Amino acid sequence: MQRMIRSELIQAKLQDRAGDSVMHIPGVAVNYGGSGNLHGKTDGKFDGGTKSLEKLKISPSTGCDCSGKQKCMKATATLAVTYNVKVTITMPPMPKGLTPCEQKVVRAFMNNVLLPHEKDHKRLLETYNTTTRRSIQALGCGRDEAKDNLETEAKTLHADEAAAREKEARSKSNAIDPFFDMYDTSKCDRP
Repeated sequence: MQRMIRSELIQAKLQDRAGDSVMHIPGVAVNYGGSGNLHGKTDGKFDGGTKSLEKLKISPSTGCDCSGKQKCMKATATLAVTYNVKVTITMPPMPKGLTPCEQKVVRAFMNNVLLPHEKDHKRLLETYNTTTRRSIQALGCGRDEAKDNLETEAKTLHADEAAAREKEARSKSNAIDPFFDMYDTSKCDRP
């Protein structure tokens, strides 16, 4: 019977997943025969990264098809992006109707098993946090166009990198689920 419940939990857990989001909901999943399984919730709010262009230089170049007085110019810079995710952990409430002994067992389970699991989710989501740097360049007819083209390139690279970093962090976090460790209150006397 316990195996069937565990299998049903795994199936329900997999059905609860939506895209790449972390989906482990706080609460009691099982309370059968003196054992149970609690779930916490770990959410990440990803900032999308803050970009800046460092060491911007604009110099004459070749390779542009410029008409009139405009000369071909090359803009170069280092694209720096600082990423940050704010992670919150929500632990489930203590199940109702437990004896003091059962509460002690459940509290120990939450502190020693469930909370470390949620902290692993937090650590994996925080792999998003870093500052990346890469050299970029763009051509343009005149200084303003070269600089505008460089900014456009920076926005594109930043958006692609931010999406990839978030997806990778969420995938790492999702990889440690489903979580089905059980607590056991069978040694506690029931009144």
